[in-house]
Amino acid sequence: MQIKDVEQLTGMPRANIRYYEKQGLLDRTIRNEFNYRDYTEEDVRQLQRIKLLRMLEGSMEDIKEMKNDVPKMEETILKLLSDLTETVEEIIYKK
Repeated sequence: MQIKDVEQLTGMPRANIRYYEKQGLLDRTIRNEFNYRDYTEEDVRQLQRIKLLRMLEGSMEDIKEMKNDVPKMEETILKLLSDLTETVEEIIYKK
């Protein structure tokens, strides 16, 4: 799939997708016969994970460390969500 499709599926701008690609967070993107990048469904899933981690204030260093370790990435996402929940509860309920 082309980058415009990936933009639509992930809600990420083209510049971000290319940035994450340059950072080595996507597997080597194949180019088609017209020399366009050809992204896979796994690339889309990886970008969605990256987006979620960034929304939860995960660092780029953490994301790079977890690139090919989906269970660790899931564990980190759950930890960040837990931390966020605690923060919200402290703010709302002043615990």
